[in-house]
Amino acid sequence: MRELLSIEKRYKSMLRRSGLFQAIEQAFQRHFYEDEEDAAAHARAKREALEGARNRVAEGVGCEPMAAAEEDGRSASGTVRHGPG
Repeated sequence: MRELLSIEKRYKSMLRRSGLFQAIEQAFQRHFYEDEEDAAAHARAKREALEGARNRVAEGVGCEPMAAAEEDGRSASGTVRHGPG
């Protein structure tokens, strides 16, 4: 909290606050975790979530095949097509 107040004070009087959001983001990253174990647990959970999402995409879970979408008159992005294709 102290660092965020310091950042605010530093950028308060500047006309062009270039780098403000980067400074705030870095402060949050530095103070996000309680300790090393907390950071490792967060990294493991993030990796597992990413791997799970990749596996679902690879298996096609929740994904409509492109051919089926096109047969219904939709593009692969889900938008409805009007006219020839």
